[in-house]
Amino acid sequence: MERVRFCKHCRHLLKEGFLYCPYCGQEWKDDSTMEEIVDKGFEPLEHREINSTLNTLEQLSNKLDIIDSELELFLSHSV
Repeated sequence: MERVRFCKHCRHLLKEGFLYCPYCGQEWKDDSTMEEIVDKGFEPLEHREINSTLNTLEQLSNKLDIIDSELELFLSHSV
């Protein structure tokens, strides 16, 4: 049975016996675990999701500031 291997540099699938990645030319070294490779592959997605969530929170905070200002204005005129 052929082992599944991935290039650490570009994350393409490598066939057993390849000493260099045919996609990026990096030398293949058998020192990574599958977990490390998978975790590294998800890092960009995690960063994108974190940035998206932070942007959403900032937008909500800005909207709350506007609502707070409008409420203060409303309450000051109704007294």
